[in-house]
Amino acid sequence: MDLDITQIADRLYVGAWPQREHAGELATLNVRLIISMLFFERMAVELSQPPFRLVRLRAFDHPLAPIPIQLLKRGVLEALPAMDGGASVLVHCKLGVHRSVAMASCVLIGMGRSADEAMRVVKERRPVADPHAWYIERRIRAFEKSWRRN
Repeated sequence: MDLDITQIADRLYVGAWPQREHAGELATLNVRLIISMLFFERMAVELSQPPFRLVRLRAFDHPLAPIPIQLLKRGVLEALPAMDGGASVLVHCKLGVHRSVAMASCVLIGMGRSADEAMRVVKERRPVADPHAWYIERRIRAFEKSWRRN
């Protein structure tokens, strides 16, 4: 199975659930931080050991269980220092369509972009991404308001 990830910005990738056979390719891309938005699934041990650091931010992809803003903030606060330090970050969920797209959009907001610009960039670079699903876009916009307040 091919690695299904897309580079969204310098040192920021978004995509589908990586498997153990992708460890070498991810290491070559200088991915050092993996942010997993999966709720139930387990990550391959190879992706949770050096050179990788795995941060699990368990979230559902369902309109009745919105991604908590605190979870999005935690992801951004993990990603920004890693990227500032020269490492690449991979944000993933099961298919790379909703949860990971929300988190990647929030990382871009943390880097200074607006929610509209962040969603546009993610959608342009990863056509399968759906940041405009109503329950995903609502979380991205709520994150932007919260982030700007702080």
